[in-house]
Amino acid sequence: MTPADNILYFRNGFDVRLCPKNAMTLMKWAYGVVHYTKEEMIARNRDYDTRIGQIHRMKYIMEQAYSPTYPFRKKSVKIAIKRDPVKRFQSAAAYKFKDRSPVLPIVSIDDIIHQVAKGTMKDVHFFSQSYFLGRPEDYDMIYDINDLPDLVRLIYKECGTVSTWEEKLMYEKKNVSTYHHNYDLLTPEQEKIVRKLYDKDYKNGWF
Repeated sequence: MTPADNILYFRNGFDVRLCPKNAMTLMKWAYGVVHYTKEEMIARNRDYDTRIGQIHRMKYIMEQAYSPTYPFRKKSVKIAIKRDPVKRFQSAAAYKFKDRSPVLPIVSIDDIIHQVAKGTMKDVHFFSQSYFLGRPEDYDMIYDINDLPDLVRLIYKECGTVSTWEEKLMYEKKNVSTYHHNYDLLTPEQEKIVRKLYDKDYKNGWF
């Protein structure tokens, strides 16, 4: 995923910019609720070319984007989701290592911080929000990740829905790792380092 293809075009001119670890999975499912029946969504997810991924997004971006480097549609309502950078880092660490076998050595939070600091962690989940979202002033609406039910309600109200499972989606659909090795526990010094790593996000208002 890059800043040129990280967007979902909802009906009635609502454009939601995506950022890994900022409710991206939830937004894809909300898109499915708006545009497809449950059966259609399940069928699409079986096929890489039709699921709501990069190929799907690029098809519409190439047809409708304002420019190759500015993927919004003209006169659209531009929406982004923000998240505290430290909590986002912790979520990314949990996601990155959630599938590691218990017999493998545990990757410490210090190792992860070191890899991100040195630029050897080539995983988009650790890239900054500023990289994916640009500047807050580019948007008409910015929702904190804790206010997602409000955003989902807005989307359903303004865009309509095809599927009938939106209530389950709104309140129950989560992307939470259960294999986190205490990545949610940072020492004050570790948190200080992480905040410095994402200083640009704090300066830009993505927190």
